Amino acid sequence: MNQTLIEKMLLQNSGETQITPGDLIRVQPTLIASSHYSINRTIRTFKRSGMKKLVNKDNIVIINNASPVDSSHQSMDTFLLQKFIRDYEIDHYYELGRSGVPSVLLEEQGFIVPGTLMVSAEQNFSELGALGAYILDNSPNEVALSWATGEQWIKVPHSVELTLEGKLGNWITGTDLALTVMKDFVVPEEDNYIFEVKGAGLEHLPIHERFNLARVLSDLSGRSVIFEVDQAVLEYLSDRTRREAEYYYGDPDARYIQRLKVNMNAVEPMLCVSSDAEEISYFKVGDFDGDSSRPGIDKIFMGACGGGRVEDVQVGIRSSRFSRVNPHVQTIFMPSSARTWSDLISEGLMGILTDLGHEIYPASFFRTLAESVGIYTSNVHVMTSSSLLFLHAMETNGHNIYLSSIMTAFASSVKGRITHPAALQAEGEKQESPS
Repeated sequence: MNQTLIEKMLLQNSGETQITPGDLIRVQPTLIASSHYSINRTIRTFKRSGMKKLVNKDNIVIINNASPVDSSHQSMDTFLLQKFIRDYEIDHYYELGRSGVPSVLLEEQGFIVPGTLMVSAEQNFSELGALGAYILDNSPNEVALSWATGEQWIKVPHSVELTLEGKLGNWITGTDLALTVMKDFVVPEEDNYIFEVKGAGLEHLPIHERFNLARVLSDLSGRSVIFEVDQAVLEYLSDRTRREAEYYYGDPDARYIQRLKVNMNAVEPMLCVSSDAEEISYFKVGDFDGDSSRPGIDKIFMGACGGGRVEDVQVGIRSSRFSRVNPHVQTIFMPSSARTWSDLISEGLMGILTDLGHEIYPASFFRTLAESVGIYTSNVHVMTSSSLLFLHAMETNGHNIYLSSIMTAFASSVKGRITHPAALQAEGEKQESPS
């Protein structure tokens, strides 16, 4: 029987002889990851249920990136977490100063390889599907059970096939590609599904843009995303991990509930827009650029789990033509991890960001921003390259929230309004041309 990528992976992991979407099966996660968003609830469940032993501690990763400590309650939670780490001798623990965005930390430290089946009680890890891993969201109760048993019950998902053709044009990122997909996506009747990304276009999609595509597509759809693995992934992982990988590819005649095809040559810079806490809409940046009737941008947040890698900064700075931030705009950039912060310093990019007028926050501050402190409120129009922050911002009204690529965000920071990434280059060429 012809099978999808995810069916092959789950069939191999579960030991079943045959599975069908909708089946309830028992699997053995190869990784169980938690950060401050869920870890204390998981620990409390583990202890209250009377479970005493962690079955496979080498498969457990815990990340603390909750900073600043803003209450005595949070301080006590951190103390209890640290005590749990000591009592159960958990090796894979990353404390403040050595952490960052949880998903980025996992791939930096070599925990993710093709075929990884990871369970978490959070959506912080969705982009890791770009490396051929299946990221399963579940409750803290189920994660605690996996700690104790090494197993997890899941339903086999249906699959939506996303085939990429062509290659990205100038000024286009994985975020623009994801927004293009979501603009025309018809939500299936089946609630339990996963996107399987494949096609010749992957060859022309850099790894950091695959992460951006996976993150935005997963956050906006609320579903997992998994990519077929190619040579670029193998080269990316070659010096990062020694974990054993498993490679799976969907059959051409497998059962997909939808088949989507995108020509990347035709993708344009995109925006996802929410006004007054209403449902989101999708537009081309060109539809907004130059429209003086629209309100300007007051704050721009870039980085973290949306364009926070070194490569993202490089393309962002180039798109701004090294121009300073508009004096009426507040911009915040957040590197995706402590290692990224160090690399940005080593390559001189941190100094450039500061000289151009960008405020730099550590990745551990993301929780503070996501809980509405200091970045969005009524009458303040906000642009962000983080789809997760965009979704949090939608909970408030009285303003516009824009989700864009890192290129569009950098260009807009210079003009103080929605700006096409090509606009600054066009202006520069015009000024440099002989009179």
